[in-house]
Amino acid sequence: MPSTNLFSVFSELGTTKFNGSRAHWLAAFTQSSGQLPMVTVLGILLFFGKLAGWDIYIVDEAKNASCAREMLEKGNWIVPTFNDSLRAQKPPLHYYFMALGYHIFGINELGARFFSSLFGLLTVVVMYLFTKRFLPVRVAFLSSLVLLSSIHIIMQFRLAVPDPYLIFFVLLSIFSFYAALAIPNRRFLYLAYSALGLAVLAKGPIALVIVGGVMLLFLLYTKAIDRSTLQWLMPLYGIGLFLLIVLPWYIAVSVATDGEWIRRFVFQENLSRFMAPMEGHGGPWWLMTILMLTGMLPFSFFIGPALYMAWKQRSDNLLVLAISSIVVVVGFFSVSGTKLPTYIGPCLPFVAIILGNFLNQLWASGNLKQFAIATTLLVYSLLMVGLPVGLYLFLETQEHLETLQDVSFFFIVIPLGGIVSWLAALRHNLEVMIGSLVISWVTLSLIAFFVILPQLDKLNPVAASLEYIPKQAQLVSYKRFHPAFAFYWQKPIVQYQHIDSLQQYVRNTSNTIILTDHRFSPELDSAKVPPSLLYEQSQLFEPIRIKLYTY
Repeated sequence: MPSTNLFSVFSELGTTKFNGSRAHWLAAFTQSSGQLPMVTVLGILLFFGKLAGWDIYIVDEAKNASCAREMLEKGNWIVPTFNDSLRAQKPPLHYYFMALGYHIFGINELGARFFSSLFGLLTVVVMYLFTKRFLPVRVAFLSSLVLLSSIHIIMQFRLAVPDPYLIFFVLLSIFSFYAALAIPNRRFLYLAYSALGLAVLAKGPIALVIVGGVMLLFLLYTKAIDRSTLQWLMPLYGIGLFLLIVLPWYIAVSVATDGEWIRRFVFQENLSRFMAPMEGHGGPWWLMTILMLTGMLPFSFFIGPALYMAWKQRSDNLLVLAISSIVVVVGFFSVSGTKLPTYIGPCLPFVAIILGNFLNQLWASGNLKQFAIATTLLVYSLLMVGLPVGLYLFLETQEHLETLQDVSFFFIVIPLGGIVSWLAALRHNLEVMIGSLVISWVTLSLIAFFVILPQLDKLNPVAASLEYIPKQAQLVSYKRFHPAFAFYWQKPIVQYQHIDSLQQYVRNTSNTIILTDHRFSPELDSAKVPPSLLYEQSQLFEPIRIKLYTY
């Protein structure tokens, strides 16, 4: 059993009563049974609203969705393939859920994204329930609102990628390990080890690094690494359960590919990505901190005092756990060669807890002057004015996106919400201050999903290109093609790397359409028998033009 000076059974959930003068909508929800339904309904709206409202286009989403389709069509649940070639980028858990989505909804955008969104909703609910168990109920509610205000985290859970599954199972594993020690109850250990195994099936050994690093740092700080704690954690049984979940597929794919999948995944997709930037995704060591702050807007403007307050209250072990999670995730990826915005995802629910705890302390004290809250919100509002202005100017420089300039006006909701929040802070009206920030960013998310992204999708060059390709045509590519073609064409697209082999193919085949981009079109134009240009359009937000040729 863990030592009693570290872990204690929490007998009270810490609900706080409000006086009549503060009985506003947010205050009422924080002391009522309606808060979890409210969080759930808001989560459903944000995670599922207009989920199929735009095409599969983002490169990673297209590759993952295509891979899941191929596994389903072939009935091969062991070897992932993209365009009939081995895909060693990720383990199969998200492919399995996408295949289930295809079985339920059909091979379409909803089928590919449904379970990502479901795990987003589960992430918010699980965070709320665990936080409510160990901290005041108002912290759980405020933390949930903070997380649902993050358009970054909402967007991650609306894509057909492995990150939603990693974030959920890492969160569940860390919380379950903590609960097993804090309550204490060994049933949570089985859940912790099982969730860890599923996290490794979602994205590989990075899940072990995150969960193991967080728990190690937490136990070191709380001075709980002793024989009794280690015995309580049942490492042998836990490792056995973990391996029972993880090993069957890893062994099967290694056998089926003669070890090729394992070699590529371990050395190229993990070690190489850690040692050096891949595909141009590098950056300075402090980039991950910036990504964390931007990912948790708007409430990340309070991250400094929030961390300070959490450190002062470090007798609450859940806050220590949250700080440990932030340190491990941000620290690990700060020294990684490859850096992507999605990498920061597993720590964002813990950042939300830190911020929710800070807002709760402000609520309890009513002292907004201590941390210059009004001044912070004024700075925030002034900076956010640059959001619609900057977007408008950016779209003006993009010739193929000029028609979207008007959407930048929707972003005015952010500085307006900031101004309302600032005025509320001046009047010490914390409910309106928090509510205006939440409402403005939730509104922007809904506008983005229901209005902006569908408009942007009309300029999708892949969807437009497919209208020029007859279904009976022979579709091939020269050197490169956008992965979304593979998802929508739903047949293998043969790639040719040399002009001679391509010309030999077209001499013996009629009705051929060639996919390429402008970087390789000069080679086609200078061929002995040059093809005719059928269609050309710029890719979204990239200096590449998709080209279709025909013979």
